[in-house]
Amino acid sequence: MSAEQNTPILIIGARFDGHAGVVEGIISSSTCFSVFGYIDDNTSMHEKTFKGKKVLGGGNILEEIYRQGSVKHAIVAFGDNDLREKFIIKLSGIGYEIPNIIHKSVIIAGDSVIGKGCVLAPGSVIMNGCKIGDGVTINTGTTIDHNCILEGYDNISPGSHLSGRVHIEKYVFTGTGTIIIPDIRVGHHSILAAGCVVIRDVPPFDKVAGVPAKSIKKDIG
Repeated sequence: MSAEQNTPILIIGARFDGHAGVVEGIISSSTCFSVFGYIDDNTSMHEKTFKGKKVLGGGNILEEIYRQGSVKHAIVAFGDNDLREKFIIKLSGIGYEIPNIIHKSVIIAGDSVIGKGCVLAPGSVIMNGCKIGDGVTINTGTTIDHNCILEGYDNISPGSHLSGRVHIEKYVFTGTGTIIIPDIRVGHHSILAAGCVVIRDVPPFDKVAGVPAKSIKKDIG
């Protein structure tokens, strides 16, 4: 999906000291898009500004903004995987185009495939043969080695390293510095704690931590 220079784009989410701030920083580092404004359901954020752009209101005004015709592109800047999917589906249904926001320093092998609504932060690398689904967040300094699959709506935290042929199902969260050895499958909605080293498959909804990573779900409820 391509856009002309300085195409207006809405950022969905207004956590300026979090993911929305990161997304704004990536957008402002290029001339592809320019921020039109922010949308957030937190009413305490409404009418606040960030770098000169307002929080225009909540998700209930997305259709009205689209009909006005000033902005036709949007990107979701939430860390919450399930909520990110909900808003991408809503935006697509209204008619918004959902581009990928990719920092200019990112390296992507030519035969890898990336869905829509993904955010690729500075210094991340995606090697050959990878398939990245919709709504995936790949944070700063992450490496995705050859032939990996990320099904969609995953959040890969800074400094995570996925070795070859790793399969990440939907809605997975990897903590900062997670390492996954080759040929591992990580089940949907699982959480990998910061700094863990994953050497065996992780079932859906599990929580793992440590070196090597072990389930801690029973310990924390």
